[in-house]
Amino acid sequence: MLHARAIPQNAAAPRWGLLVRCPAAVSTDETQARLTDLETRLAYQEHTLEKLDAVIAAQARSIASLQAGLDRLARRMDGLQQDALADESQQRPPHY
Repeated sequence: MLHARAIPQNAAAPRWGLLVRCPAAVSTDETQARLTDLETRLAYQEHTLEKLDAVIAAQARSIASLQAGLDRLARRMDGLQQDALADESQQRPPHY
């Protein structure tokens, strides 16, 4: 049986609800079960964070590669535009 006490109106409520369990009323088995549950949740969260970190690292590599390709294309376009302008300046106007 759990004993709970109400939180005063001016106190900040914890994230998990409006009632706080009295430590003296919590059994050792329940404490162990809650601790095991928290450890399990922590393990899943750590695993999820590791997977997300791997995804972010892969995306960063992909973005860097795409940026390098875009830079190469921009330099190539600049070179082609300069070549085209140089060719135009060397051509005779049509009225000659």
